[in-house]
Amino acid sequence: ENLVPGETYSFRLLHHATDRSTPDSDPSLPSTPLMVPLGDWKEGSSIHAIQRKVDPDPALRTNFDQQYIELEELGRGRYSVVRRCQELLTGREVAVKFINRRRRSRDQTRREYNLLMRIRHANILGVSGLFATPSSDAIVMDLVGGFPLLCW
Repeated sequence: ENLVPGETYSFRLLHHATDRSTPDSDPSLPSTPLMVPLGDWKEGSSIHAIQRKVDPDPALRTNFDQQYIELEELGRGRYSVVRRCQELLTGREVAVKFINRRRRSRDQTRREYNLLMRIRHANILGVSGLFATPSSDAIVMDLVGGFPLLCW
């Protein structure tokens, strides 16, 4: 009940002996980070349910920093920078294309995202999210390892 919605937490387990006959255990390793969902708490009979706030544009999310951590730059282009990022909740690594809004409109970015969402093929990267950051739009894509394609 003291957790803040939208914040990410990691937990450790510790065993306290009730009868003090055995020593307390050492703390466990930290858990995988978990984010408390955003929303309003609604009092139910005995259950607290979270009601999500409706986003005016469901495809465009604004909580990138709460879901991902940036690890390194992978490449740079005319309008964008691609960075390797890690999803906080699962540890999954992804490629995120940050498109500068001063150089490319949000409508153009949305069209690119929608096109990639419609294409389903084993040889084409999948996309999993579209975010708005303070200075850019971000498209979250599958991360492909190996050598750069332009090197051979």
